Amino acid sequence: MFYYLIINFFIYVLILKLSYKMFKMEMYYPFRKAEIYAFVIINFISSILILYLFNFYIVLIFVLLNSLFFYIIYHTLNMIQTSPRTKILLDLYDSKKININEY
Repeated sequence: MFYYLIINFFIYVLILKLSYKMFKMEMYYPFRKAEIYAFVIINFISSILILYLFNFYIVLIFVLLNSLFFYIIYHTLNMIQTSPRTKILLDLYDSKKININEY
């Protein structure tokens, strides 16, 4: 079962990455659309597969774990995105020149 959990996590990250490429940073406040779609898709896929392989109790555990993955990734990305230092670094990377008066 541990291997299914690891595979589930990597599939979640893959779907999240693909969702970010499709939806970019579109918001459905307070969440980004990519995170919502990745959460729904991975819960649907893992529920069907785990129900086929195990019982309903294990499906509930996987849904809970997917919710925890969603919560951790959401807050981590939110901290990175709202940090002023990160904003300055990303602007420096994009424009190579920055106006001090903007910050």
